Amino acid sequence: MKNIQNITILVSLIIFLFSASVQAQKTFWQELPLEQSHKLKSAKALPSRVDNSVTKFFPEIINQHGWSCNQASSVGYTMTYEMNQLRDLDSHEWENHYAPLFPWNFLNRCNPSVGVSYFDTWEIIKAAGCATFVEFPVYNDTRVWLSGYEKYLAAMKNRVIHNYAIYAGDQEGLLKLKNYVYDHAAGEAHGGLANVNIASGGMAIGYTNDESHDPQAPILYSFGENVGHALTVVGYDDEIGYDFNNDGQITNDLDINGDGQLTLADWEKGALILANTWGKGWGREGKAYMMYRLLTKDGHEGGIWNKSVHVVKAVKEYE
Repeated sequence: MKNIQNITILVSLIIFLFSASVQAQKTFWQELPLEQSHKLKSAKALPSRVDNSVTKFFPEIINQHGWSCNQASSVGYTMTYEMNQLRDLDSHEWENHYAPLFPWNFLNRCNPSVGVSYFDTWEIIKAAGCATFVEFPVYNDTRVWLSGYEKYLAAMKNRVIHNYAIYAGDQEGLLKLKNYVYDHAAGEAHGGLANVNIASGGMAIGYTNDESHDPQAPILYSFGENVGHALTVVGYDDEIGYDFNNDGQITNDLDINGDGQLTLADWEKGALILANTWGKGWGREGKAYMMYRLLTKDGHEGGIWNKSVHVVKAVKEYE
């Protein structure tokens, strides 16, 4: 009888977890709600450049282990930044950095060549919190899980409670994203980070010209077709430009793709600032610009997955 009861409890638990997983799938893509008390700043009211990677809340550039790009970007960058911003802590300090392998190792089958979506990562962190390197000083070993009640208790206090999407495939969506980067689109003292999924195979990089206010800076102007790599949006710059149609001009007011419409897809000026997790040897010290016009292309078209970026809501204290 006891065995039957245990089996019943186990089956109930499996059904509950499956239901929770299905529900989580439904809520993954919820658009970021805006505070009714805060009105989005217009493009003219926003500064032309914001770079949150130069604040103390953004950690050193990461050189990921194996295929942990989604965790290095979401946990190593975004969670570290968002939590330390709330707590006014320095992300360059080892004890304030969140461990990407803590959630990754639950799902990678002990194989460094198994990638895991950051959406799965956020579900783990919403349920169980996230360990810092103090509790989980593991950098390149996929065979280890966190062990110890006190360590899990400490991890559970570091919590993300919601994750959202920001559709950025048109000018309205871009404005919302820029507001989020500037002040979390909520009038806060500091802005936020966002994650994107792209196809790193086929990634095309150009460089700004010598007349640019940031000369010879790397610019991503196309990605590949098979999405799976994660990058982190750390800022934006409205003045960065690239001459796509080779007419000797950098414009936002010409229909350069010939579709008879003037949209964000025609813009040659304006770019997001992205941080990668391939060490400081990639791009320029681990970062590069990505032209706004790529936001109008889906992942299989050389753009970003679902034309959306993804953000989280962390909490300062959790019991």
